[in-house]
Amino acid sequence: MVPRPKPKLAKAKRGVLGVSTAHAMLGIVAAVVAVYVFAQTGSSAGGNQPGEPPARCADADSNCPEWAQQGECNINRAYMHRRCALSCGICVDHTRPSASARSTTDRRFMCERDPAERPTLAPGTMGQVFREAVANFPQYAPTVHSTDPWVVTFDNLLSPAEAQRLFELGAKTLERSASVAGLDSTGNFKKAVSDVRTSANSWCLDADCSTDPLVRQVTARIASITQSDPKAFELYQVLRYHPGEYYRVHHDWVDAHTQFPFGPRVFTFFLYLSDVTEGGGTSFPELNITVMPKLGRALWWPSVLESAPDMQDGRTTHEAQPVVAGTKKAANVWIHLFDFMTPYSKGCAP
Repeated sequence: MVPRPKPKLAKAKRGVLGVSTAHAMLGIVAAVVAVYVFAQTGSSAGGNQPGEPPARCADADSNCPEWAQQGECNINRAYMHRRCALSCGICVDHTRPSASARSTTDRRFMCERDPAERPTLAPGTMGQVFREAVANFPQYAPTVHSTDPWVVTFDNLLSPAEAQRLFELGAKTLERSASVAGLDSTGNFKKAVSDVRTSANSWCLDADCSTDPLVRQVTARIASITQSDPKAFELYQVLRYHPGEYYRVHHDWVDAHTQFPFGPRVFTFFLYLSDVTEGGGTSFPELNITVMPKLGRALWWPSVLESAPDMQDGRTTHEAQPVVAGTKKAANVWIHLFDFMTPYSKGCAP
């Protein structure tokens, strides 16, 4: 399904002390490139480079939305930005215009980030955050599945009462899950329903959900483990998978997020809110890792490189495997590089 074959990197031996030299070098090179591009253009790599015409706001292939969901906008950047500009959300240059030229209706430019705001992750600190979480929270039974990139589970992060309450409050408006299919002229995401994703989802939108004591203590627990400010969290996305439902291989990085003050998603903290009779695992095909659903379990991984937390790590593509028997209940917690909730509360998020 991908536009062209991806280059294959040497597989690393993974474990608590495993290190991939190939991937480490890739991270170093990526960081150097990012610094160079920033110095030359004032923005991270991506979008139109100086002297290039703006990308035409259209897709040249009907598969573009599916490829974008699989992370190809960054993995196969040159091809995708040329052929799938709409799905990759790059129809506008990523550099932010001056205040006088800025649209007052485009959500990307309605809010500014405080220059003094500290990011969720600084370059080179991700490994320390994961190591400290594993060492400091033994009560949640952590297991390290990979260290390059990091993939960690906590087998009893949630109590049954917390899991039940989060689903009860967050699943009030369940509907067929959709995928992001680019941005419109006001900076809102266009959504597309496709066979890539067949689950149902809802959001923890109302005050009953976000201020509930059980939900708040789960949020505080995740913030402590990830060393993140809850203001960098998106709203909980609550999920339900019936037998036969799935989410094909995709990546949680959204290219268009780099155009907003809150920046990209740096972490996914995935909560299993039920047991599943059969199937429904979360698979990382690049890492040969599959985590099965278990009530109270949490799964944590990064979407970005340790050396450059504003750049995608394509190795953490993943898949929600089909449920065979039973119902899978779950929730996503996406954590951004900068404050998400302040722009969201001001209408500056898609």
